[in-house]
Amino acid sequence: MKKKILSAILALCLLLTMLPTAATPAVAAASATYDLTQGSVAINDSSPENITVNGNNHQQTTNTIQITGIKNHTVTLNGLNIMSSSTSINPISIDSAGITTLMLSNLNNFSFSISSRAAAVRKATQGTLVIAGTGTLAATGGYFSDHTGGAAIGGNDVENTANIIIQSGTIQATSLSCAAAIGGGNQGSATNIQITDGDVRAESAYGAAIGGGGNFTGGTNTYTGRNIVISGGTVSAYSHDGNKCMAIGDGNVSGSDGYGQSTSGWGNVLQPKTGMVSKVEYPENGTPITSYTGNYGTDQQADITRIDNMTISFVAGHKLTVQNGTGDGLYLVGKPVNISTEDVDYNKFTKWTISSGSAAFTDSASKTTTLTMGDSDVTVTANRTIDYDSLKFFISPVSVKGQSGKTQQFTVRAKYNGTELTADQMAGLSYLASWGLTGGTNSFINATYGLLDMGVETENIKVTAQIAVGGKIYTAAADVIYSEADAGDLTVSGGLPGTDYTYADDVLTFTGSGTYLVGMKPGVTAAATRIVVNGGSPNITMQNVNISTDSNANSIFCVRAGFPTVTISGTNSLINTNTNDGSNGINVVNGCLTLDGGDSDTLTVKGNYYSVVTGGTLTIKGGHYIFGNTSSNIGTAKVAYNATCTVQGGVIELLQAWQGRDCNVINAEGNFCIIPAEGKQAVVYREKNPTKYLTEPYSTGMVKGYYTKIYFSDSLPAITAALAGEEATSADLKVFGSNNAKGYYRLYEGGVSPTPLAGDIMGNSTGTIDLSKDTVSDVSLTGLKEGTAYDCCIVAVAGSGDGTQVSKVVKVHFTTKMAPMTATFDKYTSSDGYKDISLSLNGNTLSNISNGDTALVKDSDYTISEDGGTVTILKSYLATLSSGKTVLTLKFNAGTDQSLVVTVKNTVPMPMPTPAPMPSTSTALPTIIVNASTGAQAGLSGAVFSPNVTSLAFFVMPETPAGIPQGAPDGKADPQGAATYNSAVHDSALNIIGVPYLYNIKLLDQSGNPVSFTGSVTVSIPLPAGLRGKPRVFRNESDSTLTDMNATVKNGFLVFSTTHFSNYIIAGTGSTISLDTSNYQMPVGGKYQIGVSLTGKKNVSVKIHSTNNGTLTAKRLENGNIQAEGKGVGTAYVMVDVYGGKNQLLSHVSTCIDVKQSAQSRGDSTRQMGVYTVPDAKDSLTLDTKNYVMSVGGTYQISAWLTEGQAVVLKHYSTNSKIASVAKLANGNYQVTGKGTGTAYIMFDVYGKDNHLLTHASTRVDVKTGIRPHGDSTRQYGIF
Repeated sequence: MKKKILSAILALCLLLTMLPTAATPAVAAASATYDLTQGSVAINDSSPENITVNGNNHQQTTNTIQITGIKNHTVTLNGLNIMSSSTSINPISIDSAGITTLMLSNLNNFSFSISSRAAAVRKATQGTLVIAGTGTLAATGGYFSDHTGGAAIGGNDVENTANIIIQSGTIQATSLSCAAAIGGGNQGSATNIQITDGDVRAESAYGAAIGGGGNFTGGTNTYTGRNIVISGGTVSAYSHDGNKCMAIGDGNVSGSDGYGQSTSGWGNVLQPKTGMVSKVEYPENGTPITSYTGNYGTDQQADITRIDNMTISFVAGHKLTVQNGTGDGLYLVGKPVNISTEDVDYNKFTKWTISSGSAAFTDSASKTTTLTMGDSDVTVTANRTIDYDSLKFFISPVSVKGQSGKTQQFTVRAKYNGTELTADQMAGLSYLASWGLTGGTNSFINATYGLLDMGVETENIKVTAQIAVGGKIYTAAADVIYSEADAGDLTVSGGLPGTDYTYADDVLTFTGSGTYLVGMKPGVTAAATRIVVNGGSPNITMQNVNISTDSNANSIFCVRAGFPTVTISGTNSLINTNTNDGSNGINVVNGCLTLDGGDSDTLTVKGNYYSVVTGGTLTIKGGHYIFGNTSSNIGTAKVAYNATCTVQGGVIELLQAWQGRDCNVINAEGNFCIIPAEGKQAVVYREKNPTKYLTEPYSTGMVKGYYTKIYFSDSLPAITAALAGEEATSADLKVFGSNNAKGYYRLYEGGVSPTPLAGDIMGNSTGTIDLSKDTVSDVSLTGLKEGTAYDCCIVAVAGSGDGTQVSKVVKVHFTTKMAPMTATFDKYTSSDGYKDISLSLNGNTLSNISNGDTALVKDSDYTISEDGGTVTILKSYLATLSSGKTVLTLKFNAGTDQSLVVTVKNTVPMPMPTPAPMPSTSTALPTIIVNASTGAQAGLSGAVFSPNVTSLAFFVMPETPAGIPQGAPDGKADPQGAATYNSAVHDSALNIIGVPYLYNIKLLDQSGNPVSFTGSVTVSIPLPAGLRGKPRVFRNESDSTLTDMNATVKNGFLVFSTTHFSNYIIAGTGSTISLDTSNYQMPVGGKYQIGVSLTGKKNVSVKIHSTNNGTLTAKRLENGNIQAEGKGVGTAYVMVDVYGGKNQLLSHVSTCIDVKQSAQSRGDSTRQMGVYTVPDAKDSLTLDTKNYVMSVGGTYQISAWLTEGQAVVLKHYSTNSKIASVAKLANGNYQVTGKGTGTAYIMFDVYGKDNHLLTHASTRVDVKTGIRPHGDSTRQYGIF
């Protein structure tokens, strides 16, 4: 029996060994390699982390790759050509929840041979897909005739996708359906797509090129493309359905035809890397659209999602520094930038000048203008000069009592907007004063400094000064009074009694043009003295003057003639208690009255009928004015009548305006004008009808109407009115006031006469308000403490047509800002910035603090003081935040939430790597050590170290050009590294192309100290992506020279030997040809010179020609430039080819020129560069065309040639012969024929011995209907 069982087991094992198996590794190993042509590949959690899948020299197959599980995998795709023959099976399907990295090597094609709704490279929503490498991924999503299908990279039909990162390589993604090229399938959404580098070309027929899919069958759902971030590389995004499909963003349904459309694109931004700016262009004619820097907001999001065809690239930006203004940033050459500046007090803007660099202003004399960037860093300055006319010069003291035998020092002073200048500001005016005396026999002891000998006098004298400054002469005067003059209940300082002013019959009359201070006589609280100006231009300061008198048919302050300026100081009032008509507050009969004062200076004016009546001109520049009347029967508060009144500043309030009767600032016969100062907003409260109280910001022009309050602010009112409880549905509650929460409020009913509020309710949190009174009573909020939240219990009375009233209680909260609103924290414990952050709540009562959705814990993350007025964010919590900006939200018991923006930085010095544990001194050091962060290796077999060295660490630090460690902007700079970089970029003999890389490399011992050695160390460092020309390594020496390390390229590493360590430069080098123009527009008959420059190898020949001499001719001038001349309307390219020995084409560059009948000459001065030294290459394949657009039935010849060298075989084919076919002609060219609309690639493969694929090049062909054939003749190379 046992023998039978054993025989059966052996037979079963034999049978299992004969069964076919998929290409799946049975046992996990460090790496594995598969030939896809031998079977499909399934990768899961039991597979090795590193896998290579070869395509057997790009051999077409229907086998597929499927990746599942939760682990991370790196899969190298080497020359695959998968053409799925299934309607639902993907060439590559990624369902893994881990990170799947596809490393591209050579050309990889993924497409379908039949109609399909599957994605070419399917990415589920779980996990992350990273695409990198130096090869090409060309993918075409599945397509059905009903326009359903899958993405080239992303979701299947009706499937979402997420988390796709493209880091490098060449990506050609095409969707022929409503699916996105990269993103969601038909009716599928996409989120979190990042492109950090590489050459990406995405095209979709009926959906977003990058983002969400569309919906051909109609419907209203939006298939979103969100959080698409592009930070590097070159990205071309195309949607082929005109304005119905956009390039980047959402897929959507539009109109009855149901074509896909992209819309808003939330979170879709361009984020250029440090020092770079983005450049967005229309790809068909090269016309720039716009450029951006930084992390953009709504406008930039809309721009990158509204364009149906675009190319995004990133170039180094030029720094703009705006001194005394705004507009700093990084910008492209030719970028229009808005810059602005403001006057600073009496320092007025004059013009913009360029301090360094090149740029152009649209209007250098305008505060806000546009600057066009030049081709270098630029510093511009907003120049200012002192406006002396805006200053008011005076002598201090303005009046002094004469004392025999004494001396008096007089000085020149000045005010700006009522505020006296400091001593330092006065010194900055650089004025000269000439002193003089009028009257008396006194003299100056020192006339230069205004020192007066009072002598023995009985006559009042006047001290004068002529101030010479700014090319003008200004005058000022002061008085020495030996005998006091009678001024009734008032006092007058300055001027001469009987000459400048007189007093009689309770009237103080000014006739002079001096400076006068009017105050109250000691012991008098309410003066009965009226003031009259009857000629001259006096400057009168009213300081705490209170005039209250019964003046029948007269005004308290009257201007009969002259041009007085009255400056109010402190609290002042002019009250006419007479009840007869014409008994007003202020009356300007003739001339002009100017009122001025500071923000805290007030003047209350009340008359029986008018506050201010004038037949002349009234100008209000500053101060706080309260206008009303003393009659309860008329209830008016007119500011002017038959007059011109101009308000330039200050605050005006009309106490009786809400009576609804004659409550206008100006009646129909007058003119009323509001002119805000520059940078200020006039806030005007206007009563449009008697029952509704509205606020409107004033715009421009002369206006008439009903006003109740006017003031000026940097912005509109900031008071918030938050309603809680039940609000009266028919009541209209309006709150108004200035930014510090002071003002008045009133309550109006809807549709009936307003019901007044009575009584002061401040601090009364319960109960109701007495509404029984018929008269209006102000409820003043001036008692509010700034920063305190108050609950005011008020009653809203809602009225109906039958007169019934219902009382309902509402609450109003006034909230002011906490301080500060921003703060900075340094996570480095030894820095000054490592400390708690304290906030003053200014009376607000804190409820909680949150960071996003996470609430902070009281007493653990923050504390509150015993009085509740201060909150402290603890450093123990702040240290847990990530570097950058964090917004903490503070909620209060009333009012609006407020935010604290904390900028977290980390200035911790870069730590030295911890040496790896090494064997004891009795054990030899390892032969190879690796730097984990960069992948660089050090081979130590050729080096001898001191016996004291027991362990080693390989220190490799990439640094910025300034010598600062990469990724640590707050790190310590390396001066030697900065000097090395500077030396390299300025050494023309090195022929460095583009931007080099700087490394600080050293060996460290067990104590973290640099190690010296004898012999040599072999260094292998990963070859940086994007180098052009021959890669070379240079070492900085002690004498600041650079040594070429003769590095070689092996398996993706630069390898060199060194006898000591230092700073190193890695750069691409070689000879180049450059043109100074990318594209240009010119009129027929116009001429333009293109600059040409060669670097490096000079024994070459340069040939130029135009692609269409009927449109454009090109010839080389004696100065070396190329002159292009417009001959006819159209587009042509100026072609510049570089040839070496044996007429071998080395490189090519071109400039696109559009010639129009009558066009303004303009262009793009972006450099075009061709490199004609190819690294480590003996032979090459060259095509003369990059891409071509042709019509159905059209033909086009592509030239392809091989350099002399090894024996090879050149094979050609079309990726889709139904769209474009290709055949070799007798002349050696390859003829392409358009067969049907769509996109195909003409492929050229070079094979060596054993049918081994050596290199590849391709030409893209777009076949369309109704177009003019055109293309791009940029050479395509394959090196082998």
